[in-house]
Amino acid sequence: MEKSVSFLLVLFLLSSVLYAGKAQSTTAPNKSNDITGKELLNKINSRNQADNTWALGYIAGVYCVHANINVPDLATQEKYTAVVKKYLKKNKSKLNRSAGDLIIEALERSEITKNP
Repeated sequence: MEKSVSFLLVLFLLSSVLYAGKAQSTTAPNKSNDITGKELLNKINSRNQADNTWALGYIAGVYCVHANINVPDLATQEKYTAVVKKYLKKNKSKLNRSAGDLIIEALERSEITKNP
């Protein structure tokens, strides 16, 4: 059941990402309908399970669309979230930027996407 809920959440988020339009510059502040890195970090750190699940699906959805890959299993999605969380905490000066851009930046710099 949890896997199907995660899958549906990822599908919903993917449609939101695709609808949002063109990609942002990786150095520009967030100017789209995308959430900021700060908002994403708040959802990751939230005590609310719905926020945590949303963040997990959002991160996986953004990266899967960017990398043109299938939605990974839940364990891999959790690893993606851990990598993004660590990156956001280390780069607080970037938190005003698009969460989508920061997700891609974090995961492309990590070993997890080089050696899945």
